[in-house]
Amino acid sequence: MDSHARFNKVQKKRPERRLLDRKMLDSMPNWRDIILGGGRGGSVTVWNAGPSLSAPRWHMQGLSVGGKVWAVGGYYESGYCADIEIYDPASRTWSVLANPFSGWGQAFAAASNGRVYAMGGLASCLTLAGTVEEYDPVSGVLTSVADIPVSTYNPGIAASADGKIYVVGGCVPPTAVNDAVGPPTYLDILQVYDTQSGTWSIKRSMPIQRFGLAAVFGTDGRLYAMGGHTPDGHSVAQVDVYDPVTDMWAPCAPLPGARYHLVGVRAGSTGRLFAIGGLGDLTGLTDVDEFDPATNIWTPRAGLTQGRWYHGATALGDAIYVMGGKTRVGDYIPDNSNIEVFDSVEVATAF
Repeated sequence: MDSHARFNKVQKKRPERRLLDRKMLDSMPNWRDIILGGGRGGSVTVWNAGPSLSAPRWHMQGLSVGGKVWAVGGYYESGYCADIEIYDPASRTWSVLANPFSGWGQAFAAASNGRVYAMGGLASCLTLAGTVEEYDPVSGVLTSVADIPVSTYNPGIAASADGKIYVVGGCVPPTAVNDAVGPPTYLDILQVYDTQSGTWSIKRSMPIQRFGLAAVFGTDGRLYAMGGHTPDGHSVAQVDVYDPVTDMWAPCAPLPGARYHLVGVRAGSTGRLFAIGGLGDLTGLTDVDEFDPATNIWTPRAGLTQGRWYHGATALGDAIYVMGGKTRVGDYIPDNSNIEVFDSVEVATAF
């Protein structure tokens, strides 16, 4: 059946709030130790506090949609799926839009057609969803589109200028054996959704398997895959660049330090890329590093005031917004009881 025939348009309404229930949250720690687990100074201005989100949230993404900042996806501290929050730079205020998406833990991208796409996520703690949803902010209509070919969790995701969304890497939750849960399966796959044709294609795989990586397009039209967590149990500094024209990957200069659950952002006028925050091994990082594709050089820049991972970040022009996420208060504790979720927002300008 043609995939377009399966589209299911649903008029906007406030759905019943979905709870990633405490049993589900508590069943995740065996692989949460894997997936949950000081800054430096230069050509971003110092990070200043912006207006806070309405509530603490984590596992979220920052998107730029229609000249505004969107905080999309993730969870409140209670475990409920978080609503969308939209920041208007003109009024310096956040507004709340009821979460229209149906899943947990989805990956999000804002495409060049002005629509927001939610990819995959979790059907249950150890089961992935393959659904893909398209949300039109103008009409408020949510549409189911073609499923992702290979379901994945915590991939890198980025939208290109020509209407495609690139989903790279990620992981598959572990299988429970004798009431024990092992590590997830790591992926190197590159999947591309064409928003114009509504179809998926599989491209050349990354050089290494990893999840929790950042993905961002440069002004050169190439995709940069930064950092991540690999099957050997450690985060990496590796950066690989994908050329959609040749369908080839090539190495470029690595990050100054290994990390995962970082966010990649491209500033407006400079075209330079920023790797922001993330998780080292057990510590939330304040690190902000700038990459110049023309010179293949990373340069440490002004660090965040708060180390964070599972945060969101996006750029509106040269203004970079970093929001929400998690941090660890003090040293590592095996039960992760000293991890804090917060609502703070930091803002800086790239120049």
